[in-house]
Amino acid sequence: MTMAGLLPWRHRSACSGGVPVAAYAYTAATKANTITDAARYNQISASQFYSLSKRTGLYSVEGYTRASGKTLGSGGTSVINATATVGDGSNSTPSSSRSQVAVAVGMIAKF
Repeated sequence: MTMAGLLPWRHRSACSGGVPVAAYAYTAATKANTITDAARYNQISASQFYSLSKRTGLYSVEGYTRASGKTLGSGGTSVINATATVGDGSNSTPSSSRSQVAVAVGMIAKF
């Protein structure tokens, strides 16, 4: 089961060149394979954009995930503590702990 919420907001400041966005997602696995404390994941993310000119801007994206409970290990034969992964599991590296933070900053130039 996954539930998510998205909150775009506009504020009046020098940084309001775009619409900042914040999001929260909660995912809970089902209890199976002798796991009584199934994995649960809480993720918070945010993004901001600052317009430098009509064609150029700066952006930042932040994400935090906290995992709890148990899940199956690789091969599906052992029960391990759930670990956090910011983003999707196919394209990112899971944390060795229950929490993970990811931050990206960049510049956009429109041609």
